[in-house]
Amino acid sequence: MENLRNQTVQILEEYGFSNVWAIVVQSVITFAIILAMAWLIDKLATFIMRRTVPKLVGHTATQWDDIFMENLVFAKFAHFLPGLLVLSSYNVIASESLRWLIQTLISTYFIVVLILFLNAVLNAIEQLYIHIKGTEIAIKIYIQLAKVILYSLGAVAIISIFANKKFY
Repeated sequence: MENLRNQTVQILEEYGFSNVWAIVVQSVITFAIILAMAWLIDKLATFIMRRTVPKLVGHTATQWDDIFMENLVFAKFAHFLPGLLVLSSYNVIASESLRWLIQTLISTYFIVVLILFLNAVLNAIEQLYIHIKGTEIAIKIYIQLAKVILYSLGAVAIISIFANKKFY
């Protein structure tokens, strides 16, 4: 990645840009390309999870996959893919400060997506329990407690990222 980053800056310098401007232009263009690709991957993955997976889930005899589909568990999982793309390609950006900002934001993005995904899983588990046992009272309190813990840990993790401290 570093080699590609240096080559693109060098090409811009050959076109007459100073080193500082070459880094700025390369960073902006590369960041825009990465964001566009991440957006496309998010749309494609969400489309697949919302259109194709229901057709597969509809052909099974079990109820748990239908409940997971109703609670958008698979669609929430699809949001990890654009983050993985950005995480794997942000090192191409020449600006160190922009790379640090992207790393901070992508860490926050993963925590938010993980919280949303686990929230959907907890909702699905609650519905499964109601479907199996026929009552919601016994597990509802535990699901709510798990959500409070999940959101609290997520908030602490996000604050620690922006405070530049380790969460673990």
